[in-house]
Amino acid sequence: MDKDCYILVFDIGTTGNKCTLFRPDGHRVCAHTVNYNTTYLRPGWSQQKPEDYWESVVAGTRALLEKSGINPSQIAVIGLSGHMNGCIPVDGEGNVLFPNIIHSDCRSHPQCAGLMKMFDAKDFYYITGNRIDPHYTFPKVMWLKDNYPEIYAKTSYILNSKDYISFRLTGELGYTDFSDASLTCMLNLREGKWAEELVKEAGLDVNKLPRLVPSFYILGGLSPQSAGVLGLKVGTPV
Repeated sequence: MDKDCYILVFDIGTTGNKCTLFRPDGHRVCAHTVNYNTTYLRPGWSQQKPEDYWESVVAGTRALLEKSGINPSQIAVIGLSGHMNGCIPVDGEGNVLFPNIIHSDCRSHPQCAGLMKMFDAKDFYYITGNRIDPHYTFPKVMWLKDNYPEIYAKTSYILNSKDYISFRLTGELGYTDFSDASLTCMLNLREGKWAEELVKEAGLDVNKLPRLVPSFYILGGLSPQSAGVLGLKVGTPV
């Protein structure tokens, strides 16, 4: 990578998006945080609007370009990280069907009780590396199906925050990495694939889970539409 190039990183955190420019040697050039809201409709409920993540990417990118004064063509690659354990249902075109039920949400206690009746706790832990808990994605998807079956039926993929932003940047829908998948409680850690038997026994459709890729995977290039909104170069790797 050319030393005059930059790495643009978005960290979709719990309270805001930390947008940062780095040089290839890891030196931080410029940073800007864009905050967004969490809604608490009931005790134990925590949800966010995925559209707020995208708006933070747009605002953060524009702020970094203005602060740093660099040429957008100097940005060589875009990296992503984000909070996990969420549940963003989207349709086949990537439209969000329900707010993100984020990691701190614990509304799915009844679904966890159901899982505990279905599976032996030790066997579940051996397969997924996690215990049955309402903060994970698995029971949240069950809650969505139980309470909003019409939304679940329309859902093509269940995404996390980073997955949604990668789609908005590239237009490539339905991907996640192994790190995010590991905290859904639906990944078979030893085999490196979705734990299909667990998912199916719980009454969920394994085809609604995104395709698994490594964390270093280049999902695609920045789409013309997103590049225009962000003021960046079309095709920038994400």
